[in-house]
Amino acid sequence: MEAVEKLAQSKASRAIREDYSLRELAFNPSGYRRLLSKGSYKFDKKDGKPIITKGMYLSPSNEAGYGINTCANATKECRAGCLIFTGQMKMKPAINSRIMKTRFFYAYPDQFLDSLIDELFEEGKQASWDREIIQFRLNGTSDINWEKYLHLETLIKDIPACEIFYDYTKNPNRQVNRNHYHLTYSISDNSKSLSQGLDYLEKGQSVAVVTSKTEMKQLLEVGSKTFINGDKNDHRPQDPKSSIVLLSFKGKGATKAQRGTSKGFVKSAEYIIELLTKSSGLIQKAKDKVK
Repeated sequence: MEAVEKLAQSKASRAIREDYSLRELAFNPSGYRRLLSKGSYKFDKKDGKPIITKGMYLSPSNEAGYGINTCANATKECRAGCLIFTGQMKMKPAINSRIMKTRFFYAYPDQFLDSLIDELFEEGKQASWDREIIQFRLNGTSDINWEKYLHLETLIKDIPACEIFYDYTKNPNRQVNRNHYHLTYSISDNSKSLSQGLDYLEKGQSVAVVTSKTEMKQLLEVGSKTFINGDKNDHRPQDPKSSIVLLSFKGKGATKAQRGTSKGFVKSAEYIIELLTKSSGLIQKAKDKVK
């Protein structure tokens, strides 16, 4: 509650409340503004039960205005290559939905979280009735520290059929219990990202790295069990520990100039092989220390 109250007293929160009532943000012309995605995504099975993923898509970076930044660690290239510029994400209805939900969270965080928890339980009950397992990804297009605002351990215990929360993040300093909140560190184009990614891998956590479609295919043909095809599904909690999740660049600009570099957002095969080699050495050292 302390973090929620602090957010409610922020400059952005006060400014949004001057322009919008709670009703304007919590509802749209057709009724209640749903926070979680309508679609269910079935990626795999566990103990014979389908695993369902429900996501929430807020505005990335500064899209919502009012000085809000939901992706504090995003770089210029990361923002340019964001998922929101692909498919239906770039359509006006999707843009408006993201913006209004984000403003709802920042202006009225207490009511937003009440609504979100109601939806989490609703989805959990449905999954339980259908004999399915459910998991939630709250940062579909944002990078908010939800562990500051929600007691995830309690939610997992209480929500029917709920197995875990998971997300990608560019924040190297988030400390979470992997049994409750599975984080995959997203390699960036800043100079420290390689060392930060190696730190994640050494601790048994996974990292994601974007490369071109051509080089992704080449890397998967290497046959390393460490490489995971992240385009195949978005179900990261089932990845083995210390996995390197390969994602093909889907936006504009995956040019030859971007391939073959370690500095850009779209990493070269050489960069990823270096990541694999260095992480293998660090992981082995960590295992030796335990012995």
